[in-house]
Amino acid sequence: MFLSREDVPLATRTRKSLAALFTLAVLLQGCRLFPVEFNLGPLYRHRLNSRKEVVSLDFLWPIFHYEKLPGGGWEFRVRPFYRKVSHPSGAEIHQFLWPLGYVASDPRETKARLFPLAFWRLHRNEKDQEDLDWGFLFPFFWGGSSESKKEDYFAFFPLYGRIPQFMSYDEAGWFLFPLYVWSEKGTSHTRSVLWPLFGEGWGDKKGDASWFRALPFYARSDKPGRWWNRAYLWPFFQVGAENLDGRDPRRYWFLFPLAGRSKGRDSQAWTFLWPFFRYRSKDPSSYKLDAPWPLFRLADETGRGPEGEPDRTRQWWITPFYSSTTSKKQWTRVILLPLFWMRKYRDLAMKFRGSYFLPFFWRTVTKRLDGWRDSTTRFFPLLAVDRGTQDGGWHTVRFPDPIPFRLDSGEGYRELYDFLWNLYTRRRRGKNVSVTTPANLFCNDRIEGDTTWSVPFLFHLEREKSGRKIFRLFHIIPIPLGGGGKGGG
Repeated sequence: MFLSREDVPLATRTRKSLAALFTLAVLLQGCRLFPVEFNLGPLYRHRLNSRKEVVSLDFLWPIFHYEKLPGGGWEFRVRPFYRKVSHPSGAEIHQFLWPLGYVASDPRETKARLFPLAFWRLHRNEKDQEDLDWGFLFPFFWGGSSESKKEDYFAFFPLYGRIPQFMSYDEAGWFLFPLYVWSEKGTSHTRSVLWPLFGEGWGDKKGDASWFRALPFYARSDKPGRWWNRAYLWPFFQVGAENLDGRDPRRYWFLFPLAGRSKGRDSQAWTFLWPFFRYRSKDPSSYKLDAPWPLFRLADETGRGPEGEPDRTRQWWITPFYSSTTSKKQWTRVILLPLFWMRKYRDLAMKFRGSYFLPFFWRTVTKRLDGWRDSTTRFFPLLAVDRGTQDGGWHTVRFPDPIPFRLDSGEGYRELYDFLWNLYTRRRRGKNVSVTTPANLFCNDRIEGDTTWSVPFLFHLEREKSGRKIFRLFHIIPIPLGGGGKGGG
């Protein structure tokens, strides 16, 4: 039977604690005795909307924090230990000792993990059938069951395991790993002894690929009419053929790492002291030369552009001084690798542009054909500016920001930990804006057209959507400043 949120002990205990912690917030709801902003940071601070509903609340900053989410629902934090997010759809997320602990539930699925000790996932499909996966001290103990496929599985690594839908396989398993390992995928089967040294693979259908290996002595692989390969004293000597059903069938040999040669109808390639010296060509006008890699490359190759049209790629580099790549898909310049980068890329779905002066500055912009746009600017580690068009448009500024990764809002890392280093954060989502500082020493919010500025204990300024302004001394005594016109506010 599917576990509802009421059946999860952690969720039950959390709701009881929330009831106690938010007694003050409940009292504030609908109470017109309190101003929209009341800032006694770091002890206490709240912000109400025009309907006198609690939008955000801090108690003993930075420990306790509550806020309403832009799309509905709410979020609660006990930094840096715990965070809960509740959505109107019924989905909930619990993060504790993040990123080690995690519990998420919605009407169809419940997931939990305590890395590296355990994980658990319970899913119910459209036919109301239940699938369960679990692990303890992964990868040593793991198992599960499936009503839809009417099967159970269990693994005790390295003694025994039989795992359905493992990675890309329909089924995989082992006995006394690596003594014996097997896998099934469609009509293909593999069996290995002392994996990966001895094994074979075959298919049930005519034309399926097959292989056999007894490493390092001998290995072979075949797909009739497509390709074949033989290896002797692997990896030292290999010989084979590929693309046998294509326009350019090729045969090759390789004496690792001394030399190798490939010859086709329209192409050829060779290598010497692989991977340092390599050359390949297709027709006289398409070639690539490394001599030696990675210090020098010269290439002029013909491929396909973003819309399937012929695309010529010109590339050369002298590492680490300069690198150049030019085609219809991409344009790249690198100076004094890895310090200076400039890159443009496009395909059928998106365009990307990036400039990098590592490790101090970088800026990236991604655009999709449907108008979606996303950009990141870093003056590392002092300033981060992120913006996008989704959800009515959003814009975030952080100072400082020592994390070089994006870590989008909602992941939990910033919500639980950025109080340790962040001095100033400004967020805009749609028309709503919030500015926060340590201990709420200065706050600025624009919510549903109403704007407030506040300094703890001393004052805050309210500007209503109508234009009327009120200065509240000590956050309580109102001093009208006019504005709003007739009937304003």
